[in-house]
Amino acid sequence: MPAFSIRTYGDPVLRQRAAEIDDIDGAIRQLADGMIETMYAAAGLAVAAPQVGVEKRLFVYDLNDGAGPHTIVNPVIAELGGEWTFDEGCLSVPGLYFTLQRPATSCASRRRSSKAACSSTRSSTSRVTSCSSA
Repeated sequence: MPAFSIRTYGDPVLRQRAAEIDDIDGAIRQLADGMIETMYAAAGLAVAAPQVGVEKRLFVYDLNDGAGPHTIVNPVIAELGGEWTFDEGCLSVPGLYFTLQRPATSCASRRRSSKAACSSTRSSTSRVTSCSSA
């Protein structure tokens, strides 16, 4: 049984601005592990913390490329390039798929401040990358 249930369209948590994560501690690693378990149980490619009812800026993904799952904390889209059109679904809008045009490449950076502390650590199932205020 997955650690979390997926919140679906209409749930207020999906419309709230997620809070930045200041420290990557055991609770955040446990959250990421539970989200990965939930993502695999739902046969998804990615899941964001609000989709499991947690108002934090964190998402997990697995591109099924053999590299395994990844966790991104406090992401900021830094760069986009090219175009790619494909059918996309969302775990929070089950059963619906839409043909969307998206960037072919993207680069997510981590928000930095003058007192930022960047780290890359491992949870039990994925690499956790973050840049958070010190």
